[in-house]
Amino acid sequence: MDRRQTPDARRQSTPRLVVRRRSCRRYSLASGVWRLASALLFLPLFARPGAAAPPPIAVFECPTAGRWLAGASVSYLPVSAETLDATPLPADGVLIVPLDQVRTESQARAIAEFAARGGRLLAVYWGPLVRAEAQGEHPVYALGPVLGVRPVGWRGADPILVRPGDRPGATEEIPDLRLPRGPLIRVEPLAGATIVARWAPASRRGGAAGGEGTLAVSAGPHLYLAVDLFAPQNDTAEGRQFFLWAVNQMAPGAVYTQARERAGVAMAAVIRAETALAEAEKARPGGDFAVARDKLKEARECAARARQAAATDKFFEATANSVRAIALAEEVMKLLAPPAPAAPGGAP
Repeated sequence: MDRRQTPDARRQSTPRLVVRRRSCRRYSLASGVWRLASALLFLPLFARPGAAAPPPIAVFECPTAGRWLAGASVSYLPVSAETLDATPLPADGVLIVPLDQVRTESQARAIAEFAARGGRLLAVYWGPLVRAEAQGEHPVYALGPVLGVRPVGWRGADPILVRPGDRPGATEEIPDLRLPRGPLIRVEPLAGATIVARWAPASRRGGAAGGEGTLAVSAGPHLYLAVDLFAPQNDTAEGRQFFLWAVNQMAPGAVYTQARERAGVAMAAVIRAETALAEAEKARPGGDFAVARDKLKEARECAARARQAAATDKFFEATANSVRAIALAEEVMKLLAPPAPAAPGGAP
């Protein structure tokens, strides 16, 4: 084919070249919009493939658990001792119960009935530990068979390490976590229950055998943690991570999905701010955008850390970095906003 053009053909092609030059800036804006749309479009991919919607979560008499859930952007229903009987807990839901707060027969009965309807219990610690002849006076003992455990004694308050139990893969997400404080209840699993996590003395971080005890027991849909997890000393990154691991065992995807969605929102906010900065630099050549660039650099670093933390189930770290990235991106957008027009006549 002869690729040479006649003068008329060249004249006809000239407007196309002009249009392309004039559309360069428009293309830059379009590419930024496409990047933003892509980030939003792929937000659902942060969820685990084929994962069903996580079950609803309720928390009985435990502000610490509520605060930890809120810190990971997980919604929950607080339930008090006064409202437990009257609260319609969903049959497919999860109830987080610090057992030292179960103090009346009606409370123990309401919790057991919830479990009998198909509800899942995440039970933590224990109430008073008494001899067999006095156990009838303490309603918490009625929940032992439901949870698949029998308390047999105490263990001291020194730090412990989390170790895998008898269910393969159950604790692979939380290797070598350190919990600063017991005391732990020493428990024996009942028939049909499975030890899913053990504890070891914190002085033995290298992994040598010996001196281990039962830390978490699974019985049907229920999970029991034999540690004073909500003690103030355990309000640490590793203590919260252990709690969220347990929540994820009971409500698969609840924490996982929230962390990844928030990380996706953070990255989308950063992309939107980057597009706005690029357009502002073109519209105002020679403008001082150093502060905006610095904030945007930090925002992207936070968004990247959020995505990485969410991918490794470090949910609190993911949420904190997502929140920081979104805040910085919003600050950049405010810096780039055009100044408000002066009031007529110079009035303020």
